[in-house]
Amino acid sequence: MVFRERPPLDPEREALLHSRDPYYRIRQSYVSKLNWKSVSIGLVAGLLPFLLWLAIFPDTSNPTLPTDSSSSQPSLLQQSPLSTSPNGQPTAGDSVSTNNANTLRFNPPVLKSSFQDRLNQPSSSPNNQLSPGQSASKNNANSLRFNPPVLKSIKSSPNWKKISTKTYRKNKNSSLPIGPQAPTEFGTYPQPTFNLVGNKTIATYHLIVTKGVISPDGFPQPAYLINGQSPGPEIRVRQHSILVVHVTNKLDTPLTIHFHGIHQRKSFLSDGVPHVTQDPIPPGGSFTYKMNLWPQVGTFFYHAHTNLDIMWLFGPLIVEDKPEIYETYPAEYQYDEDKVFILNGVYHEDLPTLVDRITGPVHDYPQFIASVTVNGRSFGEWTNNVSGEIFSTPTASGYDITSVKKGLTYRFRFINAASDSILSCNISSHTFTVIEMDGIYTEPLVTDHLAISPGQRYSVIIKMNQEDDNYYIGCFHMEYNGPLNGLAVLNYLNATKPNEEMLKFYTSGLDALKMDRWLVDDLTPNFAFNQTDVYKVPLTVDKEYYLDVLEVAWGTRRVYLINNHHYEDPEVSYYKQLQNGVNITNVPQVFEIIEGESVQFVFQNTRKGNFCFSHPWHIHGHSFHVVGDGPNKYDPVVDGARIQQDVLSGKKFQLRDAVTVFANQTEGELVDGAYCGWAAVRFSAHNNGIWLAHCHVTPHMMMGKKFVIWEHNEEDPMLTKLMNAKYNYNIPGEPGGW
Repeated sequence: MVFRERPPLDPEREALLHSRDPYYRIRQSYVSKLNWKSVSIGLVAGLLPFLLWLAIFPDTSNPTLPTDSSSSQPSLLQQSPLSTSPNGQPTAGDSVSTNNANTLRFNPPVLKSSFQDRLNQPSSSPNNQLSPGQSASKNNANSLRFNPPVLKSIKSSPNWKKISTKTYRKNKNSSLPIGPQAPTEFGTYPQPTFNLVGNKTIATYHLIVTKGVISPDGFPQPAYLINGQSPGPEIRVRQHSILVVHVTNKLDTPLTIHFHGIHQRKSFLSDGVPHVTQDPIPPGGSFTYKMNLWPQVGTFFYHAHTNLDIMWLFGPLIVEDKPEIYETYPAEYQYDEDKVFILNGVYHEDLPTLVDRITGPVHDYPQFIASVTVNGRSFGEWTNNVSGEIFSTPTASGYDITSVKKGLTYRFRFINAASDSILSCNISSHTFTVIEMDGIYTEPLVTDHLAISPGQRYSVIIKMNQEDDNYYIGCFHMEYNGPLNGLAVLNYLNATKPNEEMLKFYTSGLDALKMDRWLVDDLTPNFAFNQTDVYKVPLTVDKEYYLDVLEVAWGTRRVYLINNHHYEDPEVSYYKQLQNGVNITNVPQVFEIIEGESVQFVFQNTRKGNFCFSHPWHIHGHSFHVVGDGPNKYDPVVDGARIQQDVLSGKKFQLRDAVTVFANQTEGELVDGAYCGWAAVRFSAHNNGIWLAHCHVTPHMMMGKKFVIWEHNEEDPMLTKLMNAKYNYNIPGEPGGW
């Protein structure tokens, strides 16, 4: 396998990349130009005589410094004053870090100079204007901060034909118990259990949903919580396990939980879609979800599938490789530990108000989220609506901290659980290798940032090969404006802990990064892994459905139409209709697909007013191949022929469960309803059930941007066998189980 080297960055751009790092080393701009090999040899040769002289003739002129080797050693500040302030103490604003060699190093803090001070400083551009690629944002104290642009990705050359099993490093730090044992840190809530029945591990979790008041970004507000927290607790199981999740609803509103990306093979009744696979869990009620996770592995998450409840009710779901399988993976996929980063967007309005604004009699779509959270934490300075004062909750802890050890290799799992935020994430000073996309191992690709839409997940392999220090992880809005506080801190364990200034660094205002295609054209499955649920793209299509999606005024409301049809929840849930022998086909709300058919859906974007948005589409129960996309309107003759030519030529495509349909208009008038981009996905129908497909911008789904797939075989169109416990749950020891 050959990776392209990361080209050296222009010094100014390197400074921009590091400018979010509060301990940014100013010397970076010129140190990088030195020939370190020559410099090191010269320094050693020059200092060696001096060091020998000190060893032979120690300085005893200072009576406060003992010379007896048995005596205590002087403090480092006594040995070598590193500051121009009196008594050799650090100057105000400086921070000090100690390394393993017991030397001191000063880390310059983030400078918050006034706007006028910035203007008085020399600038690299005429008239003190921002250099190309820079953006500026002004905070409440009239300070100016430079925001680094997202750098273009650096791609690898995935030329290797097959994987090698000769070199691997065993993951010694799996957080899962080896035998039936429950992880800790669930507080007073029921602990998960792991029981071995036959050759199957049954993992049982309890999720209790309540109301509470939290302040993830320093702004206290009412929220929905899972086991007293948001995000909810991590669910982590091993490959081939059976997962049982007991959900108790202590809210005053109905609820369901969906396990995003889990195909629910033979268990579609546990997919958690209201009015489709279940009736919502009523207030005070409970529901048990049971699913056989075979054969899936990778990064998933669970979230509420009712109204906008996903804003608070979500959590990671990780399916680890079995150790004996993991050990066969090539070195490029090996890691010492893994870390999860689950992303979200938070409004400063209560959920009932937001839902009423989206679906109520007078449509008033919320414009901007207040904060981007990483692992449930962010920070901001907010305005008190009564007093007008700027405040943040005194107990606010600031940004999330992830600690790592230099020299180790990590798997970072990124999950975008946001209801409506397309995000770009980077880690200051680090590049990484993408190895997983939506639960599918991919050919490895090297990059320095991620572009991740709602519902999508990526795993990256990252080596901790930088200086022991603290670095920002930044996630920022793409395409449309969002806040600038999507930060977290990567803390090298031998560095000083992040200080208050770093954890509560805040710039007000809104900004957006330009939407680009990132690596999507090169992210393809690695067939050498022989994942059971990875299949080759179907060469032909039995059914093609073109979905023309348009947002329109519907009286005083705004709704989405698909092929001029507005989705309405059925009065009787679809699974119940099937139990009663009802044919639920209702195109374009319910599409009937027969097992074994090859199906192609074409998602068509249209403009809303003077803007065209990119939209993430998710299909439950399936991973699909993204076989094509393009500008303007899909042409079944021209575009269809191009797609078919690509398929027959053996081209590899993205295989995933959430696709971004990019805004892309190159012709026509820029008016409301104009066509502005499309994407085509193709899959083989091999998972019978009732499956929802929808836009994963949750407000859009609430406005009707969704449809249902009724997938069955000829022998059992009503899915009777799958709704029998024997087939649906596959729980050893239960009546009818195996």
